[in-house]
Amino acid sequence: MTPEYNWGKGIVGPSLPVPPIPAEYQPIIDKGDLDALETLVMGKIDAAAGDIPWYVPAYKVLVKKKETARAEVLLQLQMETLREKNEISSETDLCSAVLGFWPDCSQARDGLLFHLKKMYFDSPGFERIAAHCAVLLSPGLDTLRLFEAWLRYDEGRCVYMPTRGAGRVKEVNLALGVLRVAFENGPHMSFKIDEAQRLCQSLPREHFLTKKLNAPAELQKLAAEAPGDLLAFLFASVNRPLALAELREMLAGVVPDAGWSGWWAKARKDPRITVGEGTRAQITWSDSADLAASAIAGVFAKAAPADKPDLMRKHAARSPALAAIMRDGIIADANAALAGDPSLALELALQLESLPAAGTGALAFSPASLAGRPDCAAIVAGVQDRLSRKKAMRLIPEARSDWPEVYLALARAETDTQALASIYDALRDKGQSALLEKAVSSAISDPASAPHFYVWLCREMPARPELKARANAEFLFALLRILDNKAFKGYHAALRKLFDLGEAADWAATTLGSDEATRVLEALNHETGLEDYRKDRLRQEIYHLHPELQEKKATLVYVTGEALEAKKKELEKLVRVDIPQNSLEIKRTREYGDLRENFEYHAARARQEMLSSRAQSLHDELVDTRAIDFNTVETSKATIGTRIYLRDSADNRTAIGLLGPWDSDPSKNILSYTSVAGKALLGSKTGEKVRVGETDYVVEKIEVWTSGPVT
Repeated sequence: MTPEYNWGKGIVGPSLPVPPIPAEYQPIIDKGDLDALETLVMGKIDAAAGDIPWYVPAYKVLVKKKETARAEVLLQLQMETLREKNEISSETDLCSAVLGFWPDCSQARDGLLFHLKKMYFDSPGFERIAAHCAVLLSPGLDTLRLFEAWLRYDEGRCVYMPTRGAGRVKEVNLALGVLRVAFENGPHMSFKIDEAQRLCQSLPREHFLTKKLNAPAELQKLAAEAPGDLLAFLFASVNRPLALAELREMLAGVVPDAGWSGWWAKARKDPRITVGEGTRAQITWSDSADLAASAIAGVFAKAAPADKPDLMRKHAARSPALAAIMRDGIIADANAALAGDPSLALELALQLESLPAAGTGALAFSPASLAGRPDCAAIVAGVQDRLSRKKAMRLIPEARSDWPEVYLALARAETDTQALASIYDALRDKGQSALLEKAVSSAISDPASAPHFYVWLCREMPARPELKARANAEFLFALLRILDNKAFKGYHAALRKLFDLGEAADWAATTLGSDEATRVLEALNHETGLEDYRKDRLRQEIYHLHPELQEKKATLVYVTGEALEAKKKELEKLVRVDIPQNSLEIKRTREYGDLRENFEYHAARARQEMLSSRAQSLHDELVDTRAIDFNTVETSKATIGTRIYLRDSADNRTAIGLLGPWDSDPSKNILSYTSVAGKALLGSKTGEKVRVGETDYVVEKIEVWTSGPVT
């Protein structure tokens, strides 16, 4: 079966939080019975391989327990099963999820690479981009996400940019990280890859605008003969309402500018088009106006009460009859909710104030009456619509004298940042600073008691002096402790942003003493809830303030290009040949029966662990290894990449090559510059005496090392 790919979604998914461990195998994990976990996972793969949230926690547990070989086997089996069933989206979701917490997983990386090559088969620069991004050497999602970004904007790819229209990528400069687009409207433009992703939509092959660039004559003919069919094709491609200006921009070159007014006057008569009101009228598409209105009325009748105001707001203009039906329906829902769900009743009543005054129904209560009830705080907190909740808050001070206590209760439950700002400012501006400070202290000291209020306070710290004063060492340690706190599920992304430049954690770092800074650096080494790039940024901030704590950087190792290439080939063979072949062997031997007595299976598993360990070791070595550039080797003294001619006291002569540790071959008089003898030679000059081993020599000549015969 031919794979089908979703261009809008792409291949490399986001790095999402790992789902909770399913109750089905939580007891197994609690017991630490990983064999039972493996058997359970393996048994489910055949039946429901696509239930990705179920599997991901299991893989994370295995990786955390350093059972990566076991995890690799199970993951390979699941991926193969999903591929056999052609469940592309599930496979790529699985690979992305695994790489989110296991960036060195070669199976997940190779799985995404497989589908990237399938989806972007027409990308002329595929191999060039892969080499530039170093997808085989740089683990994790970020590299693959950058790789896919370049594929989506490779040379020849069609893109769309509002106000510029459709365009084609004409040039890609990977070294500079820039691509150049030729737009149909206006001059060529250059973008960095992140700018292109933000500003230009990469278009699939079957998109209307792609067709417009590749075969404009066909669309021009369709525009002249069947305007409605042309619009049907366009709206199916964009899959959203369009403003008239954007619609005209997309049709530029298909419909002549001189004939636009006449063509649009004809096209808009099509009963499938709906044109909204106002200066930014939105144009939508349906089968017919009557069928659309009837369908909307049906959707409205089945919709949840809280969703009905939005439906009325969007569609009431279609006809007075439809508007009346909608308003009466909302009033009926509000009256019915008053007894059981007063929050919903209040929300609907407040939203009616901004909706068309059609219909004959009447509310059985007023919003102000709910603000005066003893349970006012709970009622207002339960209003889901943000703007309606803000309206409800404004009613409280007018309806009751204990409004400060009600506001503080709302602050502990509020999730909207604007509403929290309004509550905070109202309390400060109206003489309630002491009460407010007590609430702030409580939230900072016990974040789990009001997590969103705590996050909001942290976000506001840099801009509010009274809060900024709380950004100290104690605050920073507490923040690090709660990054993985289950009470903050759903807030982890916001908490991590607090470690960005100029945010709360950054300010707190400026207050650290040397001992506190040391403790923070140690905590960062063990913290798993914060991305590496944010850890590195905070470390650099601390090192700037406390240079005495600066860590020693890794030392680069220099070797010949031949030795470096040999190691790269060894790694490539491990990744592309040996490990995949052994995975097949694991799958074959698994079928022999009981895993506990299956010698062949365990032998294959052990070999897989050995191969994976060797691949990881090679990868780590290659990261800090560089090829010697013999064109820049200095011969004024013995350096890396030179041959040193020596003479002992008996006039015996010898020539020693000084190369890298991967090139060392004492039998051929090639020494590593990291060896004891090599270090003794480093820096020596012609005419100087050196001692190598137990022998004293005089340096007679120094030249650039070559692999040819000694001269």
